[in-house]
Amino acid sequence: MAATRFALIIFAASLFLMLLPDCCSGSFIGICYGRNADDLPTPDKVSQLVQLHKIKYVRIYDSNIQVLKAFANTPVELMVGVPNSDLLSLSQFQSNADTWLRNSILPYYPATKITYITVGAEVTESPNNASMFVVPAMTNVLTALKKVGLHKKIRVSSTHSLGVLSRSFPPSAGAFNSSHAYFLKPMLEFLAENQSPFMIDMYPYYAYRDSPKKVPLDYALFEASSEVIDPNTGLLYTSMFDAQIDAIYFALTALNFRTIKIMVTETGWPSKGSPKETAATPDNAQRYNANLIRHVINNTGTPAKPGQELDVYIFSLFNENRKPGLESERNWGLFYPDQTSVYNLDFT
Repeated sequence: MAATRFALIIFAASLFLMLLPDCCSGSFIGICYGRNADDLPTPDKVSQLVQLHKIKYVRIYDSNIQVLKAFANTPVELMVGVPNSDLLSLSQFQSNADTWLRNSILPYYPATKITYITVGAEVTESPNNASMFVVPAMTNVLTALKKVGLHKKIRVSSTHSLGVLSRSFPPSAGAFNSSHAYFLKPMLEFLAENQSPFMIDMYPYYAYRDSPKKVPLDYALFEASSEVIDPNTGLLYTSMFDAQIDAIYFALTALNFRTIKIMVTETGWPSKGSPKETAATPDNAQRYNANLIRHVINNTGTPAKPGQELDVYIFSLFNENRKPGLESERNWGLFYPDQTSVYNLDFT
């Protein structure tokens, strides 16, 4: 009798866990590890730095051998990237994708915990628009993973800039740019079918920098003292981050893809900028990222999706002195190349 009762308790507990919503598993904060700099520490030292600060999720933008080896036998999970320059090759022939996987991933997995492959990054923003090759390349990479039984362990997606939307305010009017429909619709179908996330790189900093009279600084920093109301839904927003996320939710819903999970693969705030970039300061960068971390790990969700799990990668691990553009482009890092902190930030 006791054994039967115990079995029933175990069954009930298992059923309860199965029925828990995804958000209960908890959101995570990761970091982007770009290497467009002259004086960065070796990948081995970077791996040690990441673990020292209890960072468990890292995004890289290629499949560099030394980086993959450096994170072997660690608890860190990697998001590996296929550069835009490789999209044409991977989209043309399945054999090219098979070879890429065999050379770039399989020698290091599972010792190195690779959980995502991003096929292309912000292709609509790249000088040579490679968007027509993205979905065929994603499909071939997924097929290569299926051949070795890893398609359930390593998810395939692609990252986008917020420019993929034609409208983001009010959030309920969020809509994808119709000029991207030729590749976005099949991509969303791919993501829905394979339970992969829609990956977005988004920066409230740019919204404030470009329109400081329209976007209050405290609203961009998660510190708004007043609320912005969406007139269509009545939802109240105290941060631009939440408004931008919900604009994507509504854009996905408008195309009947409301079940696709959103993942923020880049966001952050620069600590230094050109003379006109007055908001690019260490204090503002610390405030934005600290508020972001608190917002994410508390599973706050957004006004349209309260309590919804949202995984976020902060850009970036290091300042990168070879990046072109305004001064801010070289100063998104949390650490200097000597591994000292640009400002204090607690990832837990």
